[in-house]
Amino acid sequence: FGDIGTVKDSRDDTDFQFGLGFSLNFHIIQTSPFSLAPFISVPFDLHMRADDEYHRVFLPAMSPRFGMQSEIMLSPKMDLVIRGEYVLTSVNLGKWTYTEEQGDDDETKTRNANWDYRGAPEINYEGWMLSMGIRSIFFSSFTFE
Repeated sequence: FGDIGTVKDSRDDTDFQFGLGFSLNFHIIQTSPFSLAPFISVPFDLHMRADDEYHRVFLPAMSPRFGMQSEIMLSPKMDLVIRGEYVLTSVNLGKWTYTEEQGDDDETKTRNANWDYRGAPEINYEGWMLSMGIRSIFFSSFTFE
């Protein structure tokens, strides 16, 4: 799965967030218009903001979750997906960093973000989350010859 949005950090600033992940689920109820399934998911998120010297910095993070998901068929090619999930923990997979070009040879170097006396902001997912989304089938069939 993929997600895109914003999240508040420990400085109460809004940071852009883009993520990819995977989910394992087991349908306990599965009918044509409705399904219900417990799941475990592991999203890998990339957060973006400006540091205190105005560099565009990035922070990778992971936050394993478990919960319940329902899928309601709106049409033969579109479902409404509703999830309630609990975030087990939030793990940063590095530090806030940015890349900088070095000289005329297009070499880039990764540098740590620059923060003032308050230190680096933290991203900490915790507690319950409710999300809604649309799942759609764009290609109904493929043919290979």
